[in-house]
Amino acid sequence: MDGPFTPARKVLIRVANARIAAARALPLFFPEKEFPAGIHPTAVIAASAQIDPGAHVGPFCHIGEKVQIAARAVLQGGNHIGDNCVIGAETNLFPRWFFIR
Repeated sequence: MDGPFTPARKVLIRVANARIAAARALPLFFPEKEFPAGIHPTAVIAASAQIDPGAHVGPFCHIGEKVQIAARAVLQGGNHIGDNCVIGAETNLFPRWFFIR
């Protein structure tokens, strides 16, 4: 543009970086789904697995031996977590992701 833009009838929002502004605005229109803490009854979990009480383990998940799942981690459903894997805090695994070690 050659000069300052002065719209007569439209609202103009100026930002330094349009991509960053759009990324910050998207959650306002498309908020992330909340997942309650707990383990779905159809999940299969090895006895040696350590799951934080604040984690969400969805339906039909399979958790292997010595797996560690941290606080606020989300396994949405159908996830297979192989033996000795570690899932960090605030990780969100969408359905049908497989981690096999």
